[in-house]
Amino acid sequence: MRVNRKELIEAVKVAKKYVCKTIPLASGICIDPVNGRLWTTNLENVIDIPVDITNRQIGEGSFIIAPDLLCKALKTAKSNDVEIVMAEQNVTIDGISLPTMSMEDFPARYQDVGPMEQLTSLNAVQIKQLMSVPANKEDRMPYQRSVLFDGKNKSMVKTNGHALNCVEIETESNRLVMILDSMFHAFKGEEVLVNVNYPDKTGEKYVMLSGMETGITVVNRVPDGSYPDWKIIIDGCTNGYVPVTFHRDDMIEAAKQILQIAAKDCYATQFNINEKIKLTYSDPSLSAPVIRQVNINEHIDPERVMVLSAKLIVDMLNNLRGIIEMKISDGPYKPMLFNDYSGFTGVIMPMKM
Repeated sequence: MRVNRKELIEAVKVAKKYVCKTIPLASGICIDPVNGRLWTTNLENVIDIPVDITNRQIGEGSFIIAPDLLCKALKTAKSNDVEIVMAEQNVTIDGISLPTMSMEDFPARYQDVGPMEQLTSLNAVQIKQLMSVPANKEDRMPYQRSVLFDGKNKSMVKTNGHALNCVEIETESNRLVMILDSMFHAFKGEEVLVNVNYPDKTGEKYVMLSGMETGITVVNRVPDGSYPDWKIIIDGCTNGYVPVTFHRDDMIEAAKQILQIAAKDCYATQFNINEKIKLTYSDPSLSAPVIRQVNINEHIDPERVMVLSAKLIVDMLNNLRGIIEMKISDGPYKPMLFNDYSGFTGVIMPMKM
């Protein structure tokens, strides 16, 4: 069989994100020349990538191989279309012999997930906006490493307990479905279809993401558990809240300057909001506090004071453009809401003063 070298290298790079790292016997990728696919699983997600395989010989079937060995051989090979010759316990790639792994010990893929229902599609910008909320490494609750599809409110949401991002979507479904955020890591710069199956009560529920350009698919079970009532948080940012508007570029520049000075993992910055927004960062290693100011279009009286993470501010503003509306409360610990009227809404929880 023959495969385009660059295409196969790119496919392996994507698949490596999903290779099982805890069980050596399962830490390979499967090349399936019969169906023209490359796939692997980390016992959670299954990723399937189309690969154009030509000149397949009779008897050449699937084989499992370590991705690092395969990448090294492909980078060493000189021809654009590499020849892969299968033997009983190895394969030869342009004359380079590589050991294969046992098919019997490799985890089985999801065979039949049943008929799928299309929930929505997400463009590259929407995916980036959702993924800009980092997973909470300290808490392994399913919702803190998941994206919520909320058909009733025509939204998709991601939160880690400290920040919340919400994007408006088009959908005809009223379902409520959690989707592990790791499923989105395979897609870069393309539109993605979001599908789900809902079998009878005894069956497993699966989510499938499909890349519109690459043909990549990622399948996983719908995680157990429930998602926080995110709508209460956003709707709650009305009573006692006042709007403050500023230009996104002014705020992100001020916050980035503080990040350049701040100690690692210590981004707490005091915000004083009155005639302007004054950002103050203090650290024992500094001879004096660092102060930056941002112009606003309102005069807030009395002055509002709160502490926010400068990093969360930068992560949030990376999703926004132009004039930003920030809703602030009369208390230092209530959530703050950000939007630019583009269909994206973000919420940041203040830190303890």
